[in-house]
Amino acid sequence: MTDRASGAVTHYSRTSTAWLSVTATWLTIALVLIIIMLTSSARSSGTLDTDTGGRTALVVLGLVAGIPLLLKSLTMTIPRSLPWAIGTVSAGITLLLGLLIDIGRSTEAWAIYAGLQLLRAREHYADLAWILRWVECAGCAEQDPNYAEGVLWLRPLTFNLISESWAPIVGTAMAIGLSLCLVWLARNTSPRGVPVFVVAAIGSGWLLLLDRANLDAIAFAVPIIAIFLLRRSQALWVWSLIALLAWLVGTWKYYPFALGILLLPLLRIPRGWTVLTAFAAATFAFLAFQWRAFSSSISDNSEALILYDFPAMGRLPIISRMTEQFEFNNQPLEASLLVILLAVTAIWWGWNFGRTLPRAPLYTGMLASTGSLLFLASVLIAGFGFGYKAAFLLLLVPLFALPSRTPNRFMLYSSVVGLLLIAIPLIVAYSILLTSLAGITAAAMGLGASLSILWRNLGPRETQCELVFS
Repeated sequence: MTDRASGAVTHYSRTSTAWLSVTATWLTIALVLIIIMLTSSARSSGTLDTDTGGRTALVVLGLVAGIPLLLKSLTMTIPRSLPWAIGTVSAGITLLLGLLIDIGRSTEAWAIYAGLQLLRAREHYADLAWILRWVECAGCAEQDPNYAEGVLWLRPLTFNLISESWAPIVGTAMAIGLSLCLVWLARNTSPRGVPVFVVAAIGSGWLLLLDRANLDAIAFAVPIIAIFLLRRSQALWVWSLIALLAWLVGTWKYYPFALGILLLPLLRIPRGWTVLTAFAAATFAFLAFQWRAFSSSISDNSEALILYDFPAMGRLPIISRMTEQFEFNNQPLEASLLVILLAVTAIWWGWNFGRTLPRAPLYTGMLASTGSLLFLASVLIAGFGFGYKAAFLLLLVPLFALPSRTPNRFMLYSSVVGLLLIAIPLIVAYSILLTSLAGITAAAMGLGASLSILWRNLGPRETQCELVFS
C-alpha cells in the first residue's frame, strides 16, 4: 500500500471513529430521555407528566443535534468594539439593579429580575454578604455557609476589620472585574464564539453569578489571570503565584483545587516540578487537616439539593426523573452510571474533536480543562450546582470556536454543537433537565478536547521547550 493510500485509510478510520463518538453521545442522551418519559408516563397512570421537562429537552437537544448537520461552512465577522459592549452590558445590568434597590425603586428592580429570569435574593450581593457575616463572626455556626475554613483566613488578613458592610464595595468590584474577564475572553475568541458571550451578558446563569457575588467568581477569574500573566512572563515566580492563587481558592471551596490542572505545563519547564510538588503537598495537607469538615460538607450537600425546575443543574435532578422514588442517601446506581456513561462518551467525542484541530494554542486547552473540571466537580460528581455554575462553561468557548480552514464537517459540527450546548444553561433558567444534560455534555466534550490539546502540546512527541500561550 502506498503512503497516500495508507494516509487515506488512516484519515477514514479517524473520521469514522469520530462520528461514532458523536452517535454514542446522542444515543445515550436519547436513552436517558426515553427512560425519563417512560417513568413519568407510568407514574401518572398513562398520561405523560410534563413536569419532568423531558419533552422540552428532547425537542431542544434534537434541534441542537440536527440543525448543525446542515451546515457546510460558517464564517462570521464582528465589530472590534463588540467585546467591550458585552462587558458594558454585563456590568451595567448588575450595577443598575443594585442602584435601583439602593434608591428604593425595588418595584422596577424586581421587574428587571423577572424579565431576565434572574432569581432575586433578599439583598444585592447576597452570597458575598453571607460569607462576610460568617467571617465577621469568626465562623459562628448560625452563619455557616458550608464553605471551607480558608475563607476565615480573611479575618486576620484584614486585621479583623472585615465586615458585612464591605459587601456593596467588594461586590461591585467583583461585578466589574468579572465583566472585564468577559471582555478578555471575547477578545481572545474567534468570531464564531463571540455570540455566546453576547448571550452570557444577558443570560440568567452569568448574571446570577454577578448579582450574588458568589466566590465561584474568583475561581472563574483565576485561569484568565493565569493566562494573562503567562503571556508576559513564564518565569518560575509567575507559576508560583498562579499555584498560590489556585491553592488559596481551593481552601475556600474544596472543588477549586481542580485549578491545579493549570500547572500541568510546569512538566516542561526546568525546576517546574518544585512548584507542582509544593502545590500537591499543600493540597493534600489541607485536605487531611480539614477531612472532617470536608466530609461534613459533602454530606450537607443534600440540604441545598433542589430537584424541581429551578435555576440549577446536576446529575441528581436527572436521575431523580429516572426513578419513581428518589432519596439522596439511596441514589439508584444504574441511573447514575448512565449519566456517567453520557459524560464518558462526550469526553470521547471531545478528544476526537481536539485531535482533528490542526492548530490549537495551549491557552485554549488550559482554559477549557479548568472550566470543565470546575463544572463537572460540582454538577456531575457532587451532583448539584446552582445556575451560576454555567459561567465556568464560558472558559470552553475559545476552544470550541477555534477556526479551521480545512473542510472538515466533523470539526464544524462539533464546534457548533459545543457552542450551542454552552449557551443553553447560560440563557435558560427554569428547565433543569435540559440545562443539566446540555451542561454536562458540553463540559465533558470540553474536557476531552482540552486534554487532547494539552497532550499535543506537552506530550512526549513534543520536543520544543518553550511554551506558547498566544
